Amino acid sequence: MVNYWIFNVVDAYLGNSTIDAYDILKFRAQRLYWLLNANSMLFRKVKKEDRVVFYVGGKKAKFFGGYCLLSTNPKRLIPEIKRYVIEDPEDRFNYIVNLKEVTIFDNPTQVLPLLKSLSFVKDERNWGRYFQGSIIKIDEGDYRTITQNPAP
Repeated sequence: MVNYWIFNVVDAYLGNSTIDAYDILKFRAQRLYWLLNANSMLFRKVKKEDRVVFYVGGKKAKFFGGYCLLSTNPKRLIPEIKRYVIEDPEDRFNYIVNLKEVTIFDNPTQVLPLLKSLSFVKDERNWGRYFQGSIIKIDEGDYRTITQNPAP
């Protein structure tokens, strides 16, 4: 059975520098990987062939940036690869999944116009709380709403 997820990405802070969340998304999408935190409540349910929507929750904006299919189960991020991962300065994400069939929206899809159509958002006025955490479970209908309604 396929699961449907939202994977969140936020800005990363390296000393006095900030790496924009959308830039992190594009970097990972180009290199076909995503980092996962094993302490996330839903981590153990993520598996190969699951479908994912990317939510960008940076300071500048909050939007859906694209979607993909997972091509591997989560696997431990080995030190040889970890040293090249600069977007996790707090060292919280020690697992990796590979991606395939990645689509990054040319124009990111804003959340607000879709709120009424998303079943997991129960309170539109406080919608941000439904996007907290690095892995969020959604249903197939929500996945289709997000992926089939990209911004023009």
